[in-house]
Amino acid sequence: MIDDRITRIAGWIEGEQRARRRFVRLTGDLAPASLAECYAIQDRLADAFAAEDGPVGAYKIALTSPAVQKLCGVDAPAGGLVHANNIHRGPYRASKSDFVRLGIEFELAVILGADVNAADAPWDRDKIAARVGALAPAFELIDDRDADYADLDGYSIAADRCWNGGIVLGEPVSDWRGIDLAQARTTMTLNGSETETGSTGAALGHPLDALAWLANQWAAHGRDMKAGSAIMTGSVIATRFPKPGDHFEHAIDGLGKVVLDIDS
Repeated sequence: MIDDRITRIAGWIEGEQRARRRFVRLTGDLAPASLAECYAIQDRLADAFAAEDGPVGAYKIALTSPAVQKLCGVDAPAGGLVHANNIHRGPYRASKSDFVRLGIEFELAVILGADVNAADAPWDRDKIAARVGALAPAFELIDDRDADYADLDGYSIAADRCWNGGIVLGEPVSDWRGIDLAQARTTMTLNGSETETGSTGAALGHPLDALAWLANQWAAHGRDMKAGSAIMTGSVIATRFPKPGDHFEHAIDGLGKVVLDIDS
């Protein structure tokens, strides 16, 4: 019965995504009862979209901000899967027409230098640091499918592949251990003039704490993360909804910058 339920919910979400329908919260028999169910639904969707999007090649953390958690009615983040064909290297040009509604998030990405296996859990900041090969500034491309932000539900977002539409990675930096990741400055520049700053500690206090949190989530779900995988550790500057012609730069002190241009 549980397996049938997961299959039914995943099938409904797949149909909504393929039809590019507006995102609505899951209700009634379609509403996930737990984050574990959301992850099982994500697994089904990963199989359903593998032919066009490729295998899972990266991971993300969503709902890291307390304000966003409150808005979505949850008290914890959620993990998400990113397909290999949606992993891009900056500089990159994204087309708005590929999305129902494109949003840009500004993050720090971790590139694993060694496997993070479920059997080795539990993970904490110090233990997971030994598995980190490099860090990079990154963008996440989200597709909220024109969601009504006055009627959000965290489990519905998590089941809906955490709204991930792809990631854009800057040049990985392997010499990162001297950087204070609790408070390294991040800077977003839009069209060469408008700027906004933040801190790498904005997502769960420290990006390696975020990484350890995700590793423990996947361990409970029986999922390993392989060397070479990228992990998006959470948004550090407010999401932007771009216009065609916009030019974004996202820089992190000590890690350089990544560039994104928006086409129609």
